[in-house]
Amino acid sequence: MNASQSSSRLALLLLCWPCVASAAGGPWAPGTKVEASPNQMEQFWEVCTIESGPNQWDQYRAECAGYVLPIAGKWIRPLSASSQAAAAPAPTAGGPHWAPGTKVEASPNQMEQFWEVCTIESGPNQWDQYRAECAGYVLPIAGKWIRPLSASSQAAAAQAPASPPAPVRTDAAPATRPPAPAAAAPAAASAPGSVALGQYECWNFSSARMDLNFEVTAPGRYTASDGSRRSFTYDAASGEIRFEGYLGEAMPEGFKAIYHVSNGVPKVSFRGRSGSEASFCENP
Repeated sequence: MNASQSSSRLALLLLCWPCVASAAGGPWAPGTKVEASPNQMEQFWEVCTIESGPNQWDQYRAECAGYVLPIAGKWIRPLSASSQAAAAPAPTAGGPHWAPGTKVEASPNQMEQFWEVCTIESGPNQWDQYRAECAGYVLPIAGKWIRPLSASSQAAAAQAPASPPAPVRTDAAPATRPPAPAAAAPAAASAPGSVALGQYECWNFSSARMDLNFEVTAPGRYTASDGSRRSFTYDAASGEIRFEGYLGEAMPEGFKAIYHVSNGVPKVSFRGRSGSEASFCENP
């Protein structure tokens, strides 16, 4: 074989290399979900979406985990069965959105071990945050901390339908049950002249509600769990606190925040329309 024949064979091999490299299943059309190894390591493959290509070097542009990368065709292959299941559409962050009124499981505290049943109210915003009602509070929750109801949660939600409000009778004598203000009377009796400064840790029965945590930084001033700095007013006669901003928006309509000192511990009690306590925050 002379030098001319060798050069011709090498040129032919180079021209046909894209055909050999993409023989695993290419060329890949834009929008196709594939498995790819952007780092060109056989043990690491991930689900990517083709954006364009191939170019003259058999490189594609593909979106992988939020990044658009150039990937050689030989490091792209069809989705495996497990990858197809993982790539199936699901209502997660950036995917199909949760419609208002949908019951979901969410973790407002962003803790994998604590999930609860919530109802979507609105969203998402530009940061993929939803507003959802959880245990009587309307909270901002990131889309990645929302998931479909599990079988056990579906059963619990089916067994506990929301009860309609009791009708109000205007033609009857007052009920023998004490009115709601009477339930708040003990707190009012022990309400001090001002709200103690410091950090308040919040709970719903035995579950931590870190999304409600706040710090009283000065009289009439607090910092919420999202870092916002807002104001509040305090009525020492009744013990009621009226929060502006984050905590005020988190409480459903008709709820009240009552401040009092219990066994020497400053406490804010979030109470429903009936006067029963839904959550509380303590300054240890």
